[in-house]
Amino acid sequence: MTDPNDARSAKDPRHDEVAEWLSKAENDLRVAERIASWDDLPQFDAVAFHCQQSVEKLMKAALLSRGVVPPKVHDLPELLRRLESSGMAWDWPMTDLRTLTMAAVHARYPSFRVSSEQASINLALTKAIWASLRPRIV
Repeated sequence: MTDPNDARSAKDPRHDEVAEWLSKAENDLRVAERIASWDDLPQFDAVAFHCQQSVEKLMKAALLSRGVVPPKVHDLPELLRRLESSGMAWDWPMTDLRTLTMAAVHARYPSFRVSSEQASINLALTKAIWASLRPRIV
């Protein structure tokens, strides 16, 4: 039973929006994992794309949890700068965030192919970022 005097019982309107972003982020992670497991039809470009999307949405959920409306950008280093400006005590190497961003951008073009190794790296990075950032989102 919730205590009506408990501040945590009060419905924060951001809570639902944060939950929606987290759900979408988790869906992208699950899609990336599922696609990565296809032995008969490797789609490494799609793995890279969904990894970036998962981290982007996770970071936007983190911004919302801090009371910051997430910008309509897809650049993970920019989202990290916004998180830092919000006062969130979380950091991640910019090179990793650039790797995820660039692989997703380049993967949309026919002249670029994400390798199996790069897809595995992106998936591992995504899981590590989730393990680090998700517990900080309230």
